Amino acid sequence: MRSRRRPRQDRLEPGRIGEGLHPWEIEAHRQLRLPDRARPRPDVTGAFAPDLQEQLDLVDWCDLVIHQFPIYWWSVPAIHKGWFDRCLVWHYSYPANKSKWVGKQWMISTTVGPPTRMASHPGPETNPGAGIPYQNLLAPLGLGTPLMCGMQPVPMFMVGHPTAAPEEKQEMCGEYANHLRKFVTGGRDEWYKPVPDPKWSVSICLEKTIPPSDRPTRPEENLGIMHGEGSVECS
Repeated sequence: MRSRRRPRQDRLEPGRIGEGLHPWEIEAHRQLRLPDRARPRPDVTGAFAPDLQEQLDLVDWCDLVIHQFPIYWWSVPAIHKGWFDRCLVWHYSYPANKSKWVGKQWMISTTVGPPTRMASHPGPETNPGAGIPYQNLLAPLGLGTPLMCGMQPVPMFMVGHPTAAPEEKQEMCGEYANHLRKFVTGGRDEWYKPVPDPKWSVSICLEKTIPPSDRPTRPEENLGIMHGEGSVECS
């Protein structure tokens, strides 16, 4: 059952940080002000809410969408997930054969808690705490979603860890700039040429990493339903 209670607006006001939101989340709410409903639909005049239309116009205008966020519990933070839920509008953003964003680039840039190599590689089977590489957890967002929208997935940028010293974080920024030069402004024929491994970050091409059975195979038809050979049904 879905609750119809509206969220407490006082949680979004400055000075109420103790109510459970980080300061940056409050600022994101203040700037974004997305409509409080699960599915964006036109009003009786046939127009979207102005705040939602503003976000759609921004994506219409740009050539590249970069989603920058820290990984929260192996996923995207709730405030950022809300953007997807509201701004990926049927017959506007998806499916691919209806999308207004066909050909635009889509990139995930994420910060992680553990060292990047630990977060991006599976642990040994002898370690019961070793989990799935973070890029696999973000595959629906970094690969499936842009394919659904007819957009071009750009290799993911992942960097950590947050306890690095200021001068080390400057090195991370330099690696981020190199990532953008190679994968955004450079040609695709440069993507897979071997280069020295960065010190702090990793660039991951999900198109090379995620098997076909774990991605939408016909995004223009079946809303991204995955039905590859690796599928297992529960009886």
